[in-house]
Amino acid sequence: MTIPHHVPEVLRPDIKNSEETEDPRRIEDAKRVAHKTMVEAAHALAEKKGYLWPNPQVRYHKEQVGEMVVRHNIGLGKVDDQLDKVNHHIAALQKAKDNNERKSKAFEKHLAHVKEVEDEEEAWKKMKGVATQKVMADEKVKQEMASKAEEETTAKVNAEENKEHEAKKEAAEASAQSMAKVKVSPSKSPSKERMFRREVFTMDAGQ
Repeated sequence: MTIPHHVPEVLRPDIKNSEETEDPRRIEDAKRVAHKTMVEAAHALAEKKGYLWPNPQVRYHKEQVGEMVVRHNIGLGKVDDQLDKVNHHIAALQKAKDNNERKSKAFEKHLAHVKEVEDEEEAWKKMKGVATQKVMADEKVKQEMASKAEEETTAKVNAEENKEHEAKKEAAEASAQSMAKVKVSPSKSPSKERMFRREVFTMDAGQ
């Protein structure tokens, strides 16, 4: 490398410590090859895994680009139509989901109300059962008291009847004894008939 003598020393390159640079054309070729290798590897990996993307790139003539753009736009329009249908279905599904959630909340509220009513009825039945048992217990106590009072009254009446019966029996026995005494006493003295017969007999003997 020849350095002109008029170049200042400051601008003179350091040849001893300089590095060799590659040709820019070789660098671009290497980049293109690396990109091609990368794209081919990506396509091979996508084909191996069953992916539909990325699609291979194909070069077309300039005359066919307009027709391809039209077909591409038509395809994009069909894609937009399909997306509109999908969005419509998604909106319908979201609306149905919201309706189901509202119905579910209303049903849960209804179930809670039914459970509350059932709990209230169960509590009322329990309270009614307790009150019924208490009333039955009170009635049983009253019946026992009434039965006891009736038994006492019956026993008292029976005792009075027995006492009265004993008194009547004693009176009857006393009356019977007195009657027996009255029947025994005439046997000691002669009766009027016998005295009359004796008098008649005496008179007949005198004649």
